[in-house]
Amino acid sequence: MLPRMRTRRGYSLIELIIVLALLALAIGLAYPGARAAADGWAVRAARDATASVLASTRAAAVAHRGAELLVVQATGEVLTRTARSPRPLPRLSVTTDWGVALSSPGFAGDTVSIRYDALGLGRVASRTLRFERGASSAGITVSAYGRIRRW
Repeated sequence: MLPRMRTRRGYSLIELIIVLALLALAIGLAYPGARAAADGWAVRAARDATASVLASTRAAAVAHRGAELLVVQATGEVLTRTARSPRPLPRLSVTTDWGVALSSPGFAGDTVSIRYDALGLGRVASRTLRFERGASSAGITVSAYGRIRRW
């Protein structure tokens, strides 16, 4: 009669170490790409939310005979102000909500103002807002007539 062979139950320590090392290597290789993708999504979300507030400001200008969008570069706040607003108007903070830095290239002050008259037309020369996080960036350019171009 032949002796009975024992079946293995479980894994050796070497096998577990090799699997964990391969898993750590895969995570290490995937992390920079995932981080860059998350930065890109955050930048585009902040840009699109700001464009939405710009559109609301333009609509409020027609309803309230003028409105102004204020962008505070230091804190990343974007808010709408009108002289005759019975209810709160849109307001957001891109730095708090998405961790995105907001700037206006070529503008020296801290608060950028984009004004719309009663017809919804812009009352500034062209203004650019830039959103940055990590290596990702996106922007909005507001034309002299108040139209928005995303890039």
